[in-house]
Amino acid sequence: MRKHVAIQFIVLMRMMNVTFIRQCAAVILTAFLLTLCPGWVWATSQDQSLLPVLHNGKKWRMAYCGMRKSVNHPWNFQSIVYGLQELGWIRLDYSFPWPKADQTDTGPMWKWLAAHPENSPYIEFLADGYYYTDGSNAKECQKKADQIIERANKRKDIDMIITMGTKAAQSLANDRHRTPIMIFSTTDPIAAGVIKSVDDSGRDHVWAHLYPTRQRRHIEVFHDIFRFKKLGMVYEDTILGRSFAGLEQVREVAKERNFEIIARNMAENRDNQAIFEKELLRLYTELAGQIDAFYMTIYAARKYERLPYLLKPFYERNIPIFTQMGIEVKYGALMSVSDGTDLKGFGRFAAESVAKVFHGDKPRRIPCIYEHPPRIMLNMDVGRKIGYRPPFDILLVADDIYSAKGEAR
Repeated sequence: MRKHVAIQFIVLMRMMNVTFIRQCAAVILTAFLLTLCPGWVWATSQDQSLLPVLHNGKKWRMAYCGMRKSVNHPWNFQSIVYGLQELGWIRLDYSFPWPKADQTDTGPMWKWLAAHPENSPYIEFLADGYYYTDGSNAKECQKKADQIIERANKRKDIDMIITMGTKAAQSLANDRHRTPIMIFSTTDPIAAGVIKSVDDSGRDHVWAHLYPTRQRRHIEVFHDIFRFKKLGMVYEDTILGRSFAGLEQVREVAKERNFEIIARNMAENRDNQAIFEKELLRLYTELAGQIDAFYMTIYAARKYERLPYLLKPFYERNIPIFTQMGIEVKYGALMSVSDGTDLKGFGRFAAESVAKVFHGDKPRRIPCIYEHPPRIMLNMDVGRKIGYRPPFDILLVADDIYSAKGEAR
């Protein structure tokens, strides 16, 4: 009975996605109006606040800032690019380097856009405006932030900054400059202190994509399937680390559903991989004897290919492992709810937000919530290791099922 309740919850969750409902309603309404008056539908679909325009006769100049490797960053950036093409701001051709599944670098896409100005009649992707560091050196991150802020204030040759990741957002969402900044790929920008609230970023020049129920959705799905009583977590006890972990949302669900969180804190160490892994394995081993489920939060220093080694304590005790990062299901976690599938919908949302700023809207006033339709991911090899046999209904709704060879089916 519990299994059926779990799957009903997942299906209902997916059906009740607000954005999905709105999109369906829009399609139905458009189709109906098209049959009555096709000319009117065509005219009203051309929102004047989205049409491509130049900036005082010149291209809009765009810069980029990222301070951490993540498979989410290329996906988010390709969505923005896709959306801008849909709105007519840029043109892509067969040579554009769409990212691979495991790619963590947005550089190839940016370089292509900068090197093909003829494909961007309204936007200049500044060749020297790509500011990136992998986040392993705090001083280097601060240096990048200082460089882009100084340039924005003194040279004044940047009209918009696109940022990827929480660290870049924290470094640039401040009052040290007034250049519009569009923030993407942050786990919880409110908890991270990047923006003020769901309804107000707190600064006229700051906008951040919000998905306020992401971590709540993860934990609710995980708990509906496994009904655990003690959930393990390891995270860095800093503003950034707690934000990555979605700690407040996890605590809310734990209180509502009456399960205990057993947590351990660990600082991320990118200078010495061996020491980092040794400490992480120690904490995983310690937790494995005290919990009945594990929620794996974000650590950039954790290598995908090392997951089978690091997660062995959980395998040995038949503990299910749910991860925030969908890509980690391929390498060793049991399950995840990933967001990386809505290229068209999210791309349109992101591009429209960018276009509105170019048309004079204050970033602060532009709606920022977009909830991705969930994508269920499952690793059958890990399931066998921990003695979990997913029921047929779970297999039916899973979008990506990985085999022992790490291949999706």
